[in-house]
Amino acid sequence: LHYAVAFGYTLGAIGVDADSAVKAFLHQSVLNVVSAAQRLLPLGQIHAAQIAWDLKPRIEAAARRTKDIDWREAGSFSHLPELASMRHCALPSRLFIS
Repeated sequence: LHYAVAFGYTLGAIGVDADSAVKAFLHQSVLNVVSAAQRLLPLGQIHAAQIAWDLKPRIEAAARRTKDIDWREAGSFSHLPELASMRHCALPSRLFIS
């Protein structure tokens, strides 16, 4: 399963409503990108937190837009990051060793 599906299923199983689950997923996704930026760039904790805070209205707006999308038409195509993620564990030198 894709991470978004597992995330939504888990939150649904513990009783979190769909709107809050979408917002939580988007918020977590933003925090993951900001965290990666902190490790790759000269970006301090305070500036990173400010970026995440400043993006809250956009997260809310994105969550609202998802209500009007038919699930059969929803999709995502990000093949380059997906391919890079699959190859990551086999690289001799990595930016993020996990």
